[in-house]
Amino acid sequence: QLNQLRYQLAFDSSVFPCQSHSEFKVAQELLLRGRFRQPNTISYEHSLADSSYNASCIQVGKRKFLALEGPREEHVPWFFKLLLNWNASFVACLTPDVDGGGSKCHPYWADRVEGGRLQIPVEGQYGWPLGRAGHREVPFLAWHDWQDHHGVDPRDLIANAERVRKEEGLIAVHCSGGVGRTGTFIAALSLLDALDAGQEINIAKLFLYLNFHRPCMVSRGSQYLTLYRMADLLRGL
Repeated sequence: QLNQLRYQLAFDSSVFPCQSHSEFKVAQELLLRGRFRQPNTISYEHSLADSSYNASCIQVGKRKFLALEGPREEHVPWFFKLLLNWNASFVACLTPDVDGGGSKCHPYWADRVEGGRLQIPVEGQYGWPLGRAGHREVPFLAWHDWQDHHGVDPRDLIANAERVRKEEGLIAVHCSGGVGRTGTFIAALSLLDALDAGQEINIAKLFLYLNFHRPCMVSRGSQYLTLYRMADLLRGL
């Protein structure tokens, strides 16, 4: 039912071919440049972080996120530039480079992570390549065993979300397409914040809120169920 509702919010199926509602237009620059992995993961125009990369800005309460896809090899420079330009304070990677025999993300972290911190190369002036001007370090979460299109053990979700919660700046979260696992992780952080603040937990409402900002967030039923199992665990603590 929620899948049907978010589809109805984003698209007008009464016309042929099916058209996006004006409030939920996909980002045209990304579409024209081919800067995306899959068409159903393209950022909405209203939440697009930058026309050079498929990333969406999302704010839940006081916490700010960049929800973005894992870069292809040719998109790695734009990925790094986005993290620098938006001054990301934490990067959470929720995918391996290969899963089920298919490429999910270029391993940009190879030889760039030391002591749990990602070294983001800085581009120098006058066309110097990335890295010539040094780098900036940010805390980095590498969660490489969460299978694509699946939920996860809620205890693991809580443990990894807790590693990020102390951060107060902009948190960049990505998996492969930047919607399923990414949306579930952002929702988990938001639920932990709500519990700490003594606020009412409404997972369906949070699900729809995230989908106002990026399509297909929490894309699978198993991921949605993971959030309920997580909430049950937290209530029992």
